[in-house]
Amino acid sequence: MTASAPPAETSGAPRRTGIFRDMNFVRFWGAVTVSGIGSQVTLLALPLTAVLTLRADAFQVGLLTTLQMLPVLFVTPFAGVMADRFPVRLLNSLCDLLRGFVLLSVPVMAWLDSLTVERLYVVALVLGCLKCLADVAHHSMLPHLVDDDRLVAGNAAVNASYSVTNVAGPGLGGALIQLLTAPFALLVDVVSFLLSGALIASLRTRPADPDQEAAGKPSEGWWRSVAEGFRYLVADHRLLFLGLCSGAANLFIQAYATVLVIFVVQSLGLSATVLGIVYGCGALGGVAGAMVAKRVGERFAAGTAIVAGLVCTGVGIIGLTAAALVDGVLPRSAVLVLGTLVYSAGVALYNVHAMSTRQRLARRDMLGRVTASYRLLSHGALPLGSFLGGLGADRLGAGPTIALAGVGVIVWVGILMLTPFRRLQQED
Repeated sequence: MTASAPPAETSGAPRRTGIFRDMNFVRFWGAVTVSGIGSQVTLLALPLTAVLTLRADAFQVGLLTTLQMLPVLFVTPFAGVMADRFPVRLLNSLCDLLRGFVLLSVPVMAWLDSLTVERLYVVALVLGCLKCLADVAHHSMLPHLVDDDRLVAGNAAVNASYSVTNVAGPGLGGALIQLLTAPFALLVDVVSFLLSGALIASLRTRPADPDQEAAGKPSEGWWRSVAEGFRYLVADHRLLFLGLCSGAANLFIQAYATVLVIFVVQSLGLSATVLGIVYGCGALGGVAGAMVAKRVGERFAAGTAIVAGLVCTGVGIIGLTAAALVDGVLPRSAVLVLGTLVYSAGVALYNVHAMSTRQRLARRDMLGRVTASYRLLSHGALPLGSFLGGLGADRLGAGPTIALAGVGVIVWVGILMLTPFRRLQQED
């Protein structure tokens, strides 16, 4: 959840042509897709390396996951400064290449019979730090490649790719782990990072505005530079409330996501196969939402598209809880699938326009720091959402907790309309 000189260094395609006729963007999209599939393989293979190869216990696996997420809190603000101080294309490419080489150490150590849980902790922490840098650089990249009027189309294509890789990646990962064992399945992500880094290094970025570049140059002190990003975000109330909007939405969505497995498998008594189908339909809904996002953006203001995405998200979450009101595997599965399609389409619609709006409102020379500040607001709510989801499921039950999460998203839309965010509904 989630802006002019002619683009002299783009592909030369006319401005109004489809986004995939811009080969510069196609290389960027290809890098996103390739690394996305590889990263989904690692999502399964890294913890399974700890469990199957090193016989790690539950606490050790939990610590491994925590070490990957921990850098979000202390690396992200400085990642924004780096994205504004250095060429964002080279920073993104370097992070991908480094992640590939760091991840390569795992199968190498496994081959040499020298892999330990402690060494896997170090790999997880380094990968988490590099991911924070790469994520900020990645989300700051598109305005350097395309004009403002093509941001929605570009983000729609990228989000559609996310939706597909989130489903295709784990399936591929499971097959590779079965075939190669978990440590050597990581070689697929190694290759994907190296290929992604090479593709991003080949991109041609638009020249910066010299006046803006001079005005927005980060201060010499790192802390002062971080503060500049937060001040910029707070000064533009539209950006601030968009970040708060993403944070609140992520809190409710994470609560829902935390409880979904319990609701489907335990409360409804459905199989893991049905759960897999539900997740697959989520990918289809995400692709559909991303595909219609451009058309919605052509007819409505950005704020209206964002609100529509949130409403669909909340309605979909509430709707799938109706599966508890019907009997039988097929009726319950059908309700889950329909609710998930609406939910995931809403999330995609929201993400495309929220990200495009943030990229449009932030000056290009400040984009890295603004993106980092924004991501702290939006992603900082995820651990709290997981905690509240688990607590709600324990006290109220899985179904009521999911329903409350959906209601929370819709209520937040109403609150949002009382803030400066509503100005986005009057902007083209």
